[in-house]
Amino acid sequence: MTINLHKNPTNPSLSEVAYCLKSGGVALLPTDTVYGLAASLHHENATKSIFKIKNRPEEKNLPILVSKVEQLIELNVDLNQNVRALTQSPLVPGALTIVSGINYRNHHFPSLREREEVAFRIPKHDLLLKVIDQVGPLLVTSANVSGQDTRENIERILQELKMAPDIIYNDGPLGKISSTIVNCRHEKPIIEREGLITEKQLAKYLE
Repeated sequence: MTINLHKNPTNPSLSEVAYCLKSGGVALLPTDTVYGLAASLHHENATKSIFKIKNRPEEKNLPILVSKVEQLIELNVDLNQNVRALTQSPLVPGALTIVSGINYRNHHFPSLREREEVAFRIPKHDLLLKVIDQVGPLLVTSANVSGQDTRENIERILQELKMAPDIIYNDGPLGKISSTIVNCRHEKPIIEREGLITEKQLAKYLE
């Protein structure tokens, strides 16, 4: 399924987006931070397509978006003390990506094969949460060529990507600042990237 932005100016429905992802397609979707390229965990070929679309090095694993903590349990993500403190804080859902360990031996997702850690986020975006509820956890990365800045609008994004995604949802101009990344695999969590959420905002939840 391919929706051309110029031939079809109206956005696809939620069911169309969900069908595309369930069928192994790649979706260009808005998030609460920047536009993202999304694929279902069930389709390894869709994951490979994302790497091609944005020319991303294959050794750089893709983050996961979930809609609820229960999905992390199903994925065998390590919900240690620091992870729990953050997921229970007012910062989640929101622009906070958390890195934790994962037991890849107890699930059957080829896209997570051999991974010992995973970066995950619960977005604060109604459409995206509804998509995840219908499709399940998604692999999502910013919709830009790897190593280049994120773009605010769909037209610029499509001009620069190496290939077109299978379906596009245009939500107008978005921001350019990504989520903050906190690695909770260490006894004292490490901020690997400061984005929309500041170190000061995080401090009281990581004491």
